[in-house]
Amino acid sequence: MTKPSYLAPAIKKEITALRQEALKLWAKANEMESGENQRQAFEATLAVICETYRMGEDGLLSRRKSQRVAFARQVLCYAARKLTRLSFPELALLLHREYSTVMASCTRIDLRMATEPAFARTIESLLQTIRERIAAGQIDPTPQIKNGLDVVNYGTTEGETID
Repeated sequence: MTKPSYLAPAIKKEITALRQEALKLWAKANEMESGENQRQAFEATLAVICETYRMGEDGLLSRRKSQRVAFARQVLCYAARKLTRLSFPELALLLHREYSTVMASCTRIDLRMATEPAFARTIESLLQTIRERIAAGQIDPTPQIKNGLDVVNYGTTEGETID
């Protein structure tokens, strides 16, 4: 038996709301297990990514889909996954995304690192910077951004241009 098509949007909306609520409850239950260190590691990762790509936290976590913002968000997903024990659903909740989006971001960065050695070195350097910042306890959740439109190391390799 199929449901009438006019119910589909309402059902989809309700399922999405229930899924988000379940993720929140699950993340809250696992917060004790994840610990404050995981949260601090995520905050350090977010701060370094914001500084590196010269954008504010709000811009990075927004719904914007420009190439610049999307790329920085993908790097954030990858770095957070590598440097914390947070699961894909937990990261999705923190980033206001679906967990499949976080998974796809990590996969995309992994594939690019495998095919572009210069890009892999850039990402490894970024991860090392974050590790050092976590170890030193230098976590500034609100980095100072001079101009949110400036692009520093957009992720292109030598000779590559972005149209």
